[in-house]
Amino acid sequence: MTSLLEVELKEITLSKKTLEINHVLELLAKYKETTLNTLISQFGLGPVFDSYRNGGNVTTLHNAGKGIFADEATSERYTEAFDRKNYEKDFPKKRKLKFQTSSQITDDYTGKILRKDGTTHLDHIVSAKAVHDNNGARLYMSAERRNEMATSDKNLAWTDSSLNQSKSDKDLEQWMARQNKRTPGETNAQHYEINQEAAARKNKEAKQHVQSTVRRARNKYYASGVLSSGVDQGLRMGKKQALGMFLYELQAALIPEMTEYFRQFKSYGTLSRRIEEFSNLCMRLQARMAAKAKDIARAFGEGLAGGFTANLITILVNTFATTSRNMARMLNDSIHALIRAFKLLINPPSGMGQSQALLEASKILTAAVTASAGVILNESFAAYLKTTPAAPFADLIAGVLGGILTGIVSVTLVYMIDNFVAVMKSVGAAFSLIKYQLTVSRDDIRRIYLDAVSSIDAEYQLILGRIYLEYEELNKLTSLAYDCGRLAGLQLKASQELARANGVQENEILMGLDDIDDFFMN
Repeated sequence: MTSLLEVELKEITLSKKTLEINHVLELLAKYKETTLNTLISQFGLGPVFDSYRNGGNVTTLHNAGKGIFADEATSERYTEAFDRKNYEKDFPKKRKLKFQTSSQITDDYTGKILRKDGTTHLDHIVSAKAVHDNNGARLYMSAERRNEMATSDKNLAWTDSSLNQSKSDKDLEQWMARQNKRTPGETNAQHYEINQEAAARKNKEAKQHVQSTVRRARNKYYASGVLSSGVDQGLRMGKKQALGMFLYELQAALIPEMTEYFRQFKSYGTLSRRIEEFSNLCMRLQARMAAKAKDIARAFGEGLAGGFTANLITILVNTFATTSRNMARMLNDSIHALIRAFKLLINPPSGMGQSQALLEASKILTAAVTASAGVILNESFAAYLKTTPAAPFADLIAGVLGGILTGIVSVTLVYMIDNFVAVMKSVGAAFSLIKYQLTVSRDDIRRIYLDAVSSIDAEYQLILGRIYLEYEELNKLTSLAYDCGRLAGLQLKASQELARANGVQENEILMGLDDIDDFFMN
C-alpha cells in the first residue's frame, strides 16, 4: 500500500517537473520582445544604418597625430606639405597699398626708415613654417584660414630685406639672441640695431594672435563636428530603433493573423469572402500598428538621443585614446541602453517598485551589451568563413548563426537576472527534498525544518511552514481516525476529515452507518 509520505513525495516531484517546464516556456516567451527587437536592430538593420569607424566620426588631434582620419578631406588638409607661397599670396597687394598710402615706412624692429623698393620686406613674426607646423592649425583650419591668420597685420612686420632673410623661419626672440654670422661677438639684435623691447612686444602679440585664432578655430571645428556627426549618428540610431520596433510589432501581429487566416481559408468558401477577410486582416494590422505609433516614436527619440550622446562621448574619448570601430559600436549601444535604463529608473511605470525598476534596467543593459558583442563576434566569424569554401555565403551564414547564438545568450542572461532569487530557492528546495525523502519521522522533519528556517528567506519559510503544518495535520487526523479508544462518532468524523485531506471525492466518503453498510454489502 502506498504510504501518505510516498504520495506527498510524488506530488512534490510532479510539481517540480511542472515548474521546470514552466521555466523553459518562460525562457522562450517572456523576453521575446526585448531580445527579438534587439536582434532585428543589430543583425537585420545594423548593416544598413551603422556607420562606425576607427577613431569615431570626427578627427581629433590625437588621432590625426596617429594618421587616423574620419574622412579623406581632413586627411589631405592635415598632411599637406609646406609651401611658403601659400602664406605669401597677399604680400604683393599689401606692399603696393603700403607704398601708395604711406608717406614713409618705418621698420617695426629697428625704428629706421625704409625705402619704397625691393629692399623693404614683410616678415611673418610667427614664421609661415611655424604656422604650418602647428598641427591644430592644419586640422582645424583650411589653407585659406591659415593664410589669413599668417598674413594678418597682427603677425606682420615691415623690415629690411637683409634682416628678414637672416631671421627666415626662426623664432624672433631666439634669433635675436644668436651670434651674428657676419659680425663675430655681436648678437643679431646688436648687429641689426633692433629695439628689443618693441620687437618682444610685437612677438608676444603675434603669438597670442596665432594661439587665440587656432583656439577659436578648434572650438568651431568641434562644435560643428559634434553637431553634424551627432545629428547624423542620432538619426541613424533613431531610424534603426524605430524601424526595429516597427518590424517586431508587425511580425508579432502579422504571424498569428496570417496563421488564422490560412487555417480558415477553405471555410471562407468564395473568393469574395476570402478577399473580404483579408481586407479585415489588413485593417486589424493597421489598427494594431497605429496603436503602437507612440511607442515607435519614443524608440526613435531614444535612438536619436542615444546616438547623439554616444557620438559626443566617442569624440571626447578620442581626444586622448583612439576608439576602434567595434568599441564605438559597443559604446553607442551601451549609451542607448543606459538612457533607456535611466528613464526607467527615474520614471518607472505605475505599479513598479524601485527594486523591480532596477532589475528591469539591468536586463536592458545586459541585452544591449550582449547583442553588441554578438555583432562583433559575428564579424570575426564572417571574416574566418571568407577564408573557407563557404566564402560566397560567409555573411549570410555568420549573420544567421550569430543572431541565433546571440539570441540564446541574451535570453539566458536576462532570464538568469530576473530569476536569480527563484533559482536560489529551487536549489534550496532540492536539498530539502533530499532530506525529506531520507527521513520519515516527525521528529526528524521538525529538526530539518528548524535547521532550514535559519538560513532561507521569509517566503520560503512560509512554503516549508505550510508543508510542515499540513504534515502535522495529516498525522493528527491519522491518529484520531485509527484511535479505537475514542467514541465511534469522533473516530468517524476524524476519518472523514482524513479522507478529505487526502483528496477523496465527497461522494465517496462514508458519512454514516448507512454508508458503511452499503460499502460492506457491495
